[in-house]
Amino acid sequence: MERGMTSNGAIRARPIRSTPFLARNTQTCRIPGPVYADLGAVEQISDGNGKLQEQYIGGPIQVRLRGVSSDGSGSFTGYNLLVMGLGSSGMDVKSISPTTQNAEPSSQLIPAERTYTVKLRNLGAISDSGVVDFTITAPENSFVTLESGSYCQGCPDAILSHLMQQGRETVVAIKPTGGNWQDPSRYAEGDQTAYIGKDGEITWPSGNTEFTASTGWSISNPTKSSWNSVAGKPTEPSAGGFIDPGDIFTVNIQITMGYVAWAPPGTYTIQSDVRSWTYYETLFTEGDSDGQATIIIPRPDLTIGSFGYISHAIGQSEDGYFEKTSGGDEYFSFQVEVLNSGTETVGTFKVGLLDFSQNPLGVQVSISDNTNWAIDTEETNAMGAEMRVYDGKRFVYFKATAADLGMYDPQGAGSVFGTYTFYLAVDTENVIAEVNENNNREPIEITVVNGSTYTFLHEGNFIINVTQSVYMQGSQVNIEVNEGGCNWYSDIDGRLGSRGFLSAGIHNLTCQRSININPENGCYSGLELSADSYGKFTFDIGSPQVPVPIGFVDWFLLDPNGNTKSNGRVTDIYGYYPGTEKGVIFIDSDFDGMLSPGDRFDILPGESGSDLENTNSVDQYQFRLKSEQTGSCVIISSQTTTVEVQPIDLFVISAGADISVKAGDIVQFTGSAESALEFDVVLYEWDFEGDGLFDWESVSNGITEHRYHNAGTYHATLRVTDEQGVSTTDVRVVTVTSETSSPIGDIAGVRGEYVIAAALLIAIGIATAGYLMKREPSAPPAALKKEHAPQFTPQTSLVTIECPGCNAQMKVPKLSKMQTVTCDNCGLSGEIEV
Repeated sequence: MERGMTSNGAIRARPIRSTPFLARNTQTCRIPGPVYADLGAVEQISDGNGKLQEQYIGGPIQVRLRGVSSDGSGSFTGYNLLVMGLGSSGMDVKSISPTTQNAEPSSQLIPAERTYTVKLRNLGAISDSGVVDFTITAPENSFVTLESGSYCQGCPDAILSHLMQQGRETVVAIKPTGGNWQDPSRYAEGDQTAYIGKDGEITWPSGNTEFTASTGWSISNPTKSSWNSVAGKPTEPSAGGFIDPGDIFTVNIQITMGYVAWAPPGTYTIQSDVRSWTYYETLFTEGDSDGQATIIIPRPDLTIGSFGYISHAIGQSEDGYFEKTSGGDEYFSFQVEVLNSGTETVGTFKVGLLDFSQNPLGVQVSISDNTNWAIDTEETNAMGAEMRVYDGKRFVYFKATAADLGMYDPQGAGSVFGTYTFYLAVDTENVIAEVNENNNREPIEITVVNGSTYTFLHEGNFIINVTQSVYMQGSQVNIEVNEGGCNWYSDIDGRLGSRGFLSAGIHNLTCQRSININPENGCYSGLELSADSYGKFTFDIGSPQVPVPIGFVDWFLLDPNGNTKSNGRVTDIYGYYPGTEKGVIFIDSDFDGMLSPGDRFDILPGESGSDLENTNSVDQYQFRLKSEQTGSCVIISSQTTTVEVQPIDLFVISAGADISVKAGDIVQFTGSAESALEFDVVLYEWDFEGDGLFDWESVSNGITEHRYHNAGTYHATLRVTDEQGVSTTDVRVVTVTSETSSPIGDIAGVRGEYVIAAALLIAIGIATAGYLMKREPSAPPAALKKEHAPQFTPQTSLVTIECPGCNAQMKVPKLSKMQTVTCDNCGLSGEIEV
């Protein structure tokens, strides 16, 4: 073995051609422990003081080993042959392990640490202690941003160069991205390397200092843990810290990884060298290949794992926006698990929502790191952002309103209701390139349901809203509800039926309908089910008689003893998901806001923050639904709305002008009417005496005549009814005096053409009489004209007769032939000859 040594005492070794001894026998003798030979005792190369003469330093020396037996013969084998003591001291790196390992950046709260074991060997002739120099070189083009602030105005970008120790302190070396630092206060001729200390203090080449944020990097090196600043080297080790010549000792170097901004992905190169403590400044190794290793920070690959969100909600349209009313607040909530198959920590990344075109909605949560995720409040604009742990998984939780999500109908046409598509997304925002940039978003759908279950429709499609709307008196209300029967009531007009007539006033209109929640089992349904892998139990809605609005239903979960374990309103758990501190959630499968077949309740034993947090199973529990109003399993669901009805004429109607006539005169009635709602009038009725009994009716018009025999004032009432069944009345006052009629008699209020005939009636001892026969006019009179008709003087004489049924007197024409006569008073009809 040939050894070379530099003038400063650093040892360099290289193998030379060996000359083996010839074996003279096969006897083997092993000598335990090292065998030392003091080359300094060789007078030819010694300076007389145990050191090499000057001319031999730095030159080759050949060392021959010879073994001699007692008889002058033999051979031997040497193991681990070393030549030590060419200088009095010497150190060498034997190995470093592991030679490579993965790591991730540190978080602000939890450091990421890696340990390397370095083995040192004493090659000197005296006991000595080794000091490890440990340097980490960053990947090429590792750009970093110096955080500017009150201490570092306009700090420039830089390139991360390497990490090392100055004394016992760790420093991060940075270089300018260009040729040099542009600011004169930082620039100096020569080496442009600047150094950042552990506390963030930057020492520029100029010697000036500024501060930036801490880098997070740290090297913990036991051989430099105690430092003598006067001597400029480590404090002298204790006796146990020195090792004998040829011995090996171990040093564990612990690295604390830098924060994300200071630990970009890539391969970092580690170089371990060693110094003699005794000859600290002059005896050391450089670039020893036995002390080289790497540390790798892989690139991230963010993906979305488990997630939950409010998938459906009930609400109303307010100024063109959807306004959520279910769940007890206006917010939609989301929770997202972020997975990373690459670097555990990627630094600042954002979790949020994209619209259906995958454009950012502006609802996002910024995470400053994810070894111990922390919400970056300055970069987060989503409401309620926080970190949650559920089912052993870590989630990002946040909230958004319907307006934040763009649930908007600018025309206000009702299209705000329906299904919206979004994307949950996570991204590093291109700060760090991911392994796969295309696997970090998941599509979701949110359905919003119209909570205004009942609407009131005028025939002209005029919608009456559910609060304080104005309607017209007498109008028919076409009442529409979601599927199922409905009994409508007005506190003024009573039950309305499918169509209701509203009189003037303020009405409280109520829709009521009944449903048996569980017709087969009554109110209770035992949850004797096997829990799925999530420990979830389900109560399915069966086949109710009609769907029931969830706003009228309360739920109860009863323990095996019949005691209420948990309860609430169905609307408060509508569309929720596990992990939202609700032990029971309602899934509206058809998104109609009703309890209907296919819907279900999920019961979640063990749900954190709920009444079931300490419940492991509910397989012996029972589930109950009941009406808020009745407290029974038969729900009387109802909704009340206030409608103000203002007086208005439903019909343009005329019973005719008031008139005065003589007893026995015939009064012509020409009632007319027209529907204000453009419906056809299908029935005309007259109550001549005003006693509430209608004496005459027609489906064509209101034209007829009537004779008043007795003096008095009569309120003749015309009642008309349209095709919708709506009726109204008008009154004509007829005043009858007792004055005697002329022989011919006046026909009051006559219009059109009439033929008058007379005949003599001789029957049952009854006197002859005259009778008036009417012929229909060729066209009805104008609907609203009330002027009196012209008077006519008949040419045929009249004869007074008496009705055998009621003894009333009446006049008939004298025609001298058989004619049919009908009594105006009692309706008796018969033929007579007058």
